[in-house]
Amino acid sequence: METTIQFNGQQLNGQVEFQFIRNTYPLEEKLTCYFCVPVTGTCKPKTGDWIGIYKVGWTGVEEYTCRKMINTTEHFNYENGCGQVIFECHQLPKNVEGLYQFVYIKNGEMIFGISKPFTFLGYQPKKWI
Repeated sequence: METTIQFNGQQLNGQVEFQFIRNTYPLEEKLTCYFCVPVTGTCKPKTGDWIGIYKVGWTGVEEYTCRKMINTTEHFNYENGCGQVIFECHQLPKNVEGLYQFVYIKNGEMIFGISKPFTFLGYQPKKWI
């Protein structure tokens, strides 16, 4: 399923769809990002593509707060067109104010999917009694 996405006033073909996006992610847990690509689409994931976490309002692909390269042998199932990447706690943004979104980047420059916005819940240490 190919959708149209808006970015900086341009319409792009969104061929990657992000799945199971939560409204809030805690910083003290690994973050799993699920994505699907239509098996009949033109966007075949390749090693070297990546998913970045971007603060909403970004204007260029280099403005990610963190990113995870896609290793197709580990992160993608060509039979069902779905995959996942896992961001470790230490990779997540430290300044967590505002909204963020996942973005699928192909060949280091082409935007192939943008998720709905989400927030991070900052680490809250347990109170001592």
